Amino acid sequence: MDLKILAKTAQGLDKKHASVAGCLQPQLLKIAKEGTPKQAKQAVQVIHAVYQDSPKVLERLLESIVGLLDPSHPNLPSIVKAIAQIAKVAPKIFEEFSRDVVRDFLLSEILTQDRDQEDGLVEDDYWCEQDELSKDARVKIEGLHVMVNWVAQTAGDKTVISTPVLKLLWALLQQKGDMNGNSEIRLCSMSHLRLHAGLCVLKLAAEPSCFDLIPLELFQEVAWLIQDPCPQVKQAMLNKLQKGLTSMKLPLEYVALLAFYATDVGKERRSKARQILLRVIQLRREYMVMNSSNSERNHTVLPEYALPTLIHLLAHHPNMDNDNRDSLKSSLDVLWWFLEPLMQKNDNFPFLKKLVETVKQAVDAIDPFNDTINERMYAVCDLAFGVINCKCANVKLPPFPGEVKLSKKFFAPPEKLVPNLKSYIPEKFDFNPHRVPVAVEMEIDHPTVKARNVVAADSALNKMSRRKFGKKKKKKSISEDERENAEAAADHWIEDLPKDGEDEDVEMKDIEDGSPEKGEKSPVKGDKEGPEKDDGAEVEDDDGMGEEDDEDAGDEPELSSPEVARKKPVKAKPAKTVKAKAKPSKLLSLKKFQTQ
Repeated sequence: MDLKILAKTAQGLDKKHASVAGCLQPQLLKIAKEGTPKQAKQAVQVIHAVYQDSPKVLERLLESIVGLLDPSHPNLPSIVKAIAQIAKVAPKIFEEFSRDVVRDFLLSEILTQDRDQEDGLVEDDYWCEQDELSKDARVKIEGLHVMVNWVAQTAGDKTVISTPVLKLLWALLQQKGDMNGNSEIRLCSMSHLRLHAGLCVLKLAAEPSCFDLIPLELFQEVAWLIQDPCPQVKQAMLNKLQKGLTSMKLPLEYVALLAFYATDVGKERRSKARQILLRVIQLRREYMVMNSSNSERNHTVLPEYALPTLIHLLAHHPNMDNDNRDSLKSSLDVLWWFLEPLMQKNDNFPFLKKLVETVKQAVDAIDPFNDTINERMYAVCDLAFGVINCKCANVKLPPFPGEVKLSKKFFAPPEKLVPNLKSYIPEKFDFNPHRVPVAVEMEIDHPTVKARNVVAADSALNKMSRRKFGKKKKKKSISEDERENAEAAADHWIEDLPKDGEDEDVEMKDIEDGSPEKGEKSPVKGDKEGPEKDDGAEVEDDDGMGEEDDEDAGDEPELSSPEVARKKPVKAKPAKTVKAKAKPSKLLSLKKFQTQ
């Protein structure tokens, strides 16, 4: 029986074919209690579809499985999964049992306890399949979805019930997946737990009634998750951001999260994030054209208004130091990556400059009197000024005629309105973009990670130094025939070069092959080299941010186009008697292209 198809086609079956519905009921109840987590979820969906006018069926099921809640129950992950689905499709029924399930069991017995000693996996594995996790870790993951579905679907004021849930999610992200901080949980379990905590926050943010409940500190922890040391976590977060942003379910602030993929060493993932950003900018501008009469919502729709959010996040980044040139360079690369798609049409320079000027006149909303944070924020503003000035160096910018609005969630007005004309970055700072991404990953305080992080950092730095400062090969003298052949081959390559103003990262796919990314390897032992895949994470996909898919993260929609084989330059024709004139401009463009 394909439960997924049955859930889509069996609506109202109890009225049309009561005898068939009566035969299905005991089988569905049995699957919900004894099946796999995926089968239990789909069984609840079928029960809700078939017996829409008979809510007592779900009520009897919930009452029976609540009585089975015991940490020692062998099929506890499936039972908790079924409860999570009931909380989603029948919140009124779940409300009667919410105290017993959430407070008395999930919070006190599951999420705050580490029962299982996870054996059978290599100690330094960052990732594994979800069904390879211990029962305790899988129950914790399903427990998170129970509470998030309960908060998302509950009607009325959600402040009281959401506060402990949001604190729990913040603690999981703050502790990098180790709730108790005792380092007794495996690295792969920590990766899954912080991933699902981040996905739960995105799910709540997509609900209009829950968005304002998410505190700014939790939003920042989700942003740092983009730079997680586990590639599968970053990929799953990108897939979920793609669904939420392209459907415009997620608010404008979450567009700024894409900018942190600028430092990702994964070439394919970085390119995909760039394409998503371009698509989101296009969708939001088209929406503004179709709804031009509603200008009061500009600050919640226009993609340029994501820049203040990015400035705030960079100012609060754990590695931000406005006195350190390397830290400022990393922030500059993020700003270049984010602002270049916004400034492609060259028609919004005054608006962007006005936004940055307004941010530089404000103070931090979290801690308005913290001079260190405010100076970091003003330093990022100076970096943004530098990027904008580099793009419009030969253009005289008129003043922006209108006013801009800043979110009170991120910024607050200063006590004294004095023009902030001071520069907060070192003198003679280079604002040119740096094309070599440097991975900035959060640190995990775990005994098995500390030594490996030091070795990995040294290895990465050595590779970068060899690549950047390696010995140059001696130039060999070439004959006239060889020069003509090189010019003929250059003409072929120049036809495929991106035109001025086009996005180089996106156009690079036309000439690059599908070789493995050199800057990154999967931390899971036994993985073969090759293009990175979306593996592993069982993700709650029926979150209202897109079509419902299977639960594997690998089934998420891909935006990037298929890999294109490398185009080899055609063989140059034999030299003719009449020598071709050199084309220095094209050869110069080729040299510039090869250095990028």
